[in-house]
Amino acid sequence: MSELLISAPSHVPLSFLEDYVAYLRFNVEPSQPIASLIKKFNNDPFLRDTSSVQIFLTRFSAGPTIVKTDNNFPIIQLLHTPSQLVGSITTKTVQEQYLKLYTSVLWHDTDKLQNLRNMTGRLWAMMPDSEIPKSWAELQGPIIEAVVMYVEGLRTREWDRDAKRRPEYLPDTFQYRMWLLRYAAQHSPEAESGDHEAHCKKFADRVAKIADSLAGGIYHKKLQLLQDSLKYLHDKNPARVACYLGDISKTRLSWLTKPDLLRVELAAGLLKKKSGVKGLMDEDLEKRVEAMMESWRASENEEVRILGIGHE
Repeated sequence: MSELLISAPSHVPLSFLEDYVAYLRFNVEPSQPIASLIKKFNNDPFLRDTSSVQIFLTRFSAGPTIVKTDNNFPIIQLLHTPSQLVGSITTKTVQEQYLKLYTSVLWHDTDKLQNLRNMTGRLWAMMPDSEIPKSWAELQGPIIEAVVMYVEGLRTREWDRDAKRRPEYLPDTFQYRMWLLRYAAQHSPEAESGDHEAHCKKFADRVAKIADSLAGGIYHKKLQLLQDSLKYLHDKNPARVACYLGDISKTRLSWLTKPDLLRVELAAGLLKKKSGVKGLMDEDLEKRVEAMMESWRASENEEVRILGIGHE
């Protein structure tokens, strides 16, 4: 089934894709009678060794691991070839079927959510030096947005307090939101119109809000993910974004708060490879960066002063 879906999606009906996803979900969340039958087969050596039972177990007892062991995984493959989605199987129907399968895996995966991570990890394959295709926002982006909304809708205070909560574990959606941020690092209406300064200011404002939200919890792993996501900025944009993030002239208080310090740290990270960044800056941008560095060196906060000295 998977090979046919991948090779000729425009020539098969939507029901074919629906049946394929139904088959995967049958493995992920079998009904109680089927689950009892699978358990009986596995626990009985005589039955387990018969050819008919072996065929049944091979096809229908994989559990959530089926999304990990199916290497073709046509739902994602279809999104890589949108030009073929011109029949009854469209981009929207593929996205809908993916989300149905995602929901099943979320509710029935192991406590480490390994299968769920494998399933979602295929939605992002770009490296920092890649040019992210604009089509990602139409193909994979809507799935990520829907997943974030669904998972965060489950993560309520009542769920958190329930010792018998279901599902027992929920994935951290911060990684998913970083994929959306990485796309935004390269694409926006402002960037498309050539207004890179406006693009960088808008992006820096978004990053600043994320940094503010990190300050209220355990943030070290998330900070690293955020720093990694900023590597998707290209050309002069790292320096431009750094100037907005690292501006400490308009802080809300007379001292630098934790969110202020996180923003400065992010700005410093963007300028870390200064030799490469400097070679891309024009004279005006160099002056802006130097003015920011000077304000850091004059700060009453020692850690900020050290960052300013480190970028001389």
